[in-house]
Amino acid sequence: MVISGIILSFTFVGIFTETLHGFHRAKFAMMGALLMIVAGQYYGFY
Repeated sequence: MVISGIILSFTFVGIFTETLHGFHRAKFAMMGALLMIVAGQYYGFY
Protein backbone atom coordinates (compact mmCIF):
# COMPACT_ATOMS: atom_id res chain seq x y z
CA MET A 1 0.00 0.00 0.00
CA VAL A 2 2.81 2.40 0.83
CA ILE A 3 4.61 1.60 -2.42
CA SER A 4 1.51 2.30 -4.51
CA GLY A 5 0.96 5.57 -2.62
CA ILE A 6 4.52 6.66 -3.35
CA ILE A 7 4.14 5.82 -7.04
CA LEU A 8 0.80 7.65 -7.17
CA SER A 9 2.25 10.73 -5.48
CA PHE A 10 5.27 10.76 -7.79
CA THR A 11 2.98 10.45 -10.82
CA PHE A 12 0.69 13.28 -9.67
CA VAL A 13 3.61 15.59 -8.96
CA GLY A 14 5.02 14.82 -12.40
CA ILE A 15 1.69 15.48 -14.09
CA PHE A 16 1.01 18.75 -12.27
CA THR A 17 4.53 20.14 -12.82
CA GLU A 18 4.61 19.50 -16.56
CA THR A 19 5.57 23.08 -17.36
CA LEU A 20 8.66 22.89 -15.12
CA HIS A 21 10.28 19.80 -16.61
CA GLY A 22 8.73 19.62 -20.10
CA PHE A 23 7.88 15.91 -19.83
CA HIS A 24 4.35 15.41 -21.18
CA ARG A 25 1.51 14.40 -18.85
CA ALA A 26 0.60 11.35 -20.89
CA LYS A 27 4.14 9.99 -20.63
CA PHE A 28 4.13 10.51 -16.86
CA ALA A 29 0.75 8.78 -16.57
CA MET A 30 1.95 5.81 -18.62
CA MET A 31 5.15 5.57 -16.59
CA GLY A 32 3.16 5.65 -13.35
CA ALA A 33 0.81 2.94 -14.59
CA LEU A 34 3.73 0.77 -15.67
CA LEU A 35 5.49 1.22 -12.32
CA MET A 36 2.26 0.38 -10.49
CA ILE A 37 1.83 -2.84 -12.47
CA VAL A 38 5.46 -3.86 -11.92
CA ALA A 39 5.28 -3.09 -8.19
CA GLY A 40 1.96 -4.92 -7.92
CA GLN A 41 3.33 -8.01 -9.59
CA TYR A 42 6.45 -7.94 -7.43
CA TYR A 43 4.67 -7.38 -4.10
CA GLY A 44 1.61 -9.47 -4.96
CA PHE A 45 -1.19 -6.91 -4.77
CA TYR A 46 -2.08 -7.24 -8.47
